[in-house]
Amino acid sequence: MIQTVQAHVEKNYLTEKQGVLSWFFSTDHKRIAILYTGSITAFFFLGGFFALLMRLNLLTPRDQLLSPETYNKMFTMHGIIMVWFS
Repeated sequence: MIQTVQAHVEKNYLTEKQGVLSWFFSTDHKRIAILYTGSITAFFFLGGFFALLMRLNLLTPRDQLLSPETYNKMFTMHGIIMVWFS
């Protein structure tokens, strides 16, 4: 008589369900760390893009790139993103 032994595979972020919702509603610390790292990186580049727009506006004479109101919005969003989201 031949017996087969089933290996017990523990659940982890690689063997869990796949899909977007399984990532967003996961309680696995490795998945949360990956999402956290990805969101920090995305916000860092978004804040850097706002800083780039502000610097390009300062290169042009008489606010040709951004209006003064848009410049103030970019300044505020850059500060908020860099302080609270990065």
